[in-house]
Amino acid sequence: MTRPFPKVVFAALESYSLVGGLQQFNRRVVTALAELAQGGPAPVVVLKGDSPEHVADRTEQVEFRATGADRIAFIRETLKAVWRADILLLGHVNLLPVACLARLMRPTLKIVLFAHGEDVWGTPGARPMRRWEPMLIRFVTRVGSVSTFTAKRMARAFGMPVTRFTVFPNAVDPLPATRTPAATREPILLTVARMAAHDGGKHHDSVLRALPLITARVPEARYLIIGDGVLRPKLEALAVELGVADAVDFAGRVSDDDLARAYAEATVFVMTSEKEGFGIVFLEAWQHGLPVICGTADAASEVVSDGIDGYAVHHDDIAGLAARIVTLMEDPTRATAMGAAGQQKVIDRYLMRNFTANLEALLEEVRR
Repeated sequence: MTRPFPKVVFAALESYSLVGGLQQFNRRVVTALAELAQGGPAPVVVLKGDSPEHVADRTEQVEFRATGADRIAFIRETLKAVWRADILLLGHVNLLPVACLARLMRPTLKIVLFAHGEDVWGTPGARPMRRWEPMLIRFVTRVGSVSTFTAKRMARAFGMPVTRFTVFPNAVDPLPATRTPAATREPILLTVARMAAHDGGKHHDSVLRALPLITARVPEARYLIIGDGVLRPKLEALAVELGVADAVDFAGRVSDDDLARAYAEATVFVMTSEKEGFGIVFLEAWQHGLPVICGTADAASEVVSDGIDGYAVHHDDIAGLAARIVTLMEDPTRATAMGAAGQQKVIDRYLMRNFTANLEALLEEVRR
């Protein structure tokens, strides 16, 4: 950043008291801000849902103001912080009313909203868009969207030009990838995803429906599903109905060590979801050298390069999905090459250094 680092306030929901993709994203923002601000004014981080004890042992050189569940205190602390700030970063669309109040108080304040996925798509079954949000979005200078797909969906839902968006991808931490040698590896499909009531769009069912076609070609193939939720009994019943229950292992929630072992032993990671605002789970699979198969109805096909580091298949194309999986099972050289290409993509584009550089560029963009 050529100019002195600006005075930045980051207002976000739970970041250290919960574990999840959104919380990890927020923690990355804090880490990146602390790194970028070295020698400049300390960023102020105002957190709703996190209490002071949740940030008491943090080492980042930022000023934490954790207000717990007190909504009024959160708004008050955010507005106090932006009084002398240059840029306000908002971690979730739920905080749009704060953008309105901050801009009315500071008309020259630059405001960036981070957009993550279904929460801003305005689609049935996802987070409902509040009727006032399209009006409040005009107080936002720029939207940092995790993908072009999410930017286009949000632009359509909120009635705003896509030119107000900057693509701001998520990231992962480097992992020591271990792979079971191909010669001794069993043909295992792997899906890692929740099975909550709203997760039907992850489409475990598509893989189950493809399994009879797969086992007809590769009889020893197995499908390992890691994750749990209320949809599990329905999916277990579907496996029985399709006659593939003996080839499916519903592992539920597992330890980090067991998860790493599953990645090491799998042949291909598959999740033909239509719910991914970005698709960080595919980055995690790539870190373990796995080729991946994603869907074509969400942002994952923007991350996965079809035919290079994986395949993109629509969740309703059961025959096509089965054919792609069989290809990777029968051609370990291709599978290894695709996994290696994905691994290199993560190194080149999706590590913390990339996240920090992208945040620096976004801050500079809104200051122009």
